[in-house]
Order: sequence, then C-alpha cells, then structure tokens
Amino acid sequence: MTSPLPFSRADAITRDLANPLRAFRERFHLHPGTIYMDGNSLGPLSHDAEEAILAAVQSWKTHGIDGWTQGERP
Repeated sequence: MTSPLPFSRADAITRDLANPLRAFRERFHLHPGTIYMDGNSLGPLSHDAEEAILAAVQSWKTHGIDGWTQGERP
C-alpha cells in the first residue's frame, strides 16, 4: 500500500466503493452495523449455504434413511 496511515472514514468509504469484491456482499445475509472480527465465528450466513441446508433438510424429510442412496445428493 502506498497511502499514508491513518485513513479517514471518507477514505474507507471510497475504498469500499472501489473494492472489486464488493459484489460478494449481496451473497450474504448481513446485519447492518455488524462487523465480524472474531476468528472463531462462522460469520454471516451465505444465501448459497442456506439453500444447500434447506435442500438437505427437504431430502431428509422426503427420503428419510433412504436419503443416503437416493435424492439429489446421496
């Protein structure tokens, strides 16, 4: 990084807006005002994870024990 420290809030906002990974925020259930700084946290739930879990529960409900060998992801 070539910019001197410390950064201002305006600098942080400008950098956030220019961040090429910014679009990934839309893939998560975010809680406004919450910042995850805990290394032992799962972090926010992603929409992909939610979909996969709901599909697994639906398969379990539909197939029961046979879900080990049947369904979309046996």
